[in-house]
Amino acid sequence: MANNVRAWSTTAASNGTADGDINAAEGCPPSAVNDAERQMMAKLKNTLQTIDYLDHGYTATFATTTTFASPGDLTAIYLSRRRLKFDCSSTLYGTIASSSYVASNTTVTMVMDSGTTLSSSLSAVYVGIIAPTNVALPANFDKDAYATTAGTTTAYTAAFNPKNVALTNGVHVRVKLDQTCGATPTLAVDGLTAKTIVKPGNVAVASGDLTANSILDLTYDSTLDKWVIQGAPSAAGGLVWSHITADPAPAVVGNGYSCDTSGGAFTLTLPAAPTAGAVVAFTDGAGTFNSNPLTIGRASLKIMGLSEDMIVNTQNFGGQLVYDSATNGWRLA
Repeated sequence: MANNVRAWSTTAASNGTADGDINAAEGCPPSAVNDAERQMMAKLKNTLQTIDYLDHGYTATFATTTTFASPGDLTAIYLSRRRLKFDCSSTLYGTIASSSYVASNTTVTMVMDSGTTLSSSLSAVYVGIIAPTNVALPANFDKDAYATTAGTTTAYTAAFNPKNVALTNGVHVRVKLDQTCGATPTLAVDGLTAKTIVKPGNVAVASGDLTANSILDLTYDSTLDKWVIQGAPSAAGGLVWSHITADPAPAVVGNGYSCDTSGGAFTLTLPAAPTAGAVVAFTDGAGTFNSNPLTIGRASLKIMGLSEDMIVNTQNFGGQLVYDSATNGWRLA
């Protein structure tokens, strides 16, 4: 049984002889009806089992290592950022960068997955069922996936798979910082133009605001032409969290620290010159505060009215420290 569902037409009357395995012709004998139904059931099941990419029957003619052409205007199907699969000696994958309809053909430009290129062996193209517009997946699907940055403290880079082929409003990425930031850092993803990273409200990022190993959710705002951190410190609140196994020396205002003391006790030193309302949060990252306590270093300021460091030795404990004043120091909130 050939799985030639792609030969079926969206016009019912055209399906009488569209599929050689199914007799749906007008006036077919009654005995053919149940045979046709069983064949359709089998074909639909087969299609559902490979539904991530569908063969629509579009002819794909090789043009260059990153482009191919199909007859007709298929620009509504070949949308930028949609995934495609190819039969091309082997199975290849890529992301559409752009498509254009000229002289009865749609030319599609691809960003192929790392290390692969199209060739004259191209024989078939399969369209990913998830379109980049009005997608069927929830927001932040696979939100735990991230790319680790490279570059410098003020000019981060990140590479994703699949690649981002264009920056359009609302594009979301998640990155893990390889180093603490300098002032007004930028991020360039997948070789695209670097854009400044800001906090919500278009608030600039200061040197040290974003610490090494922080995982950031960023959304591109085309009006600002910047990456906006989701959940960063701002007038509306929020914290940037990072996993630590040693003192950041010191902690950064507006940050939360998942303190993993499984490898041994250590100190989380508070900022030395906070202003009223400054917040630093912490939590027991490995559930080991009872065996390897966390010391909150006061940096010469009071904690809970006492001129001494705070020892946290209760398993799974966490909280926020809010700075009040030189008189009252840091207070647990």
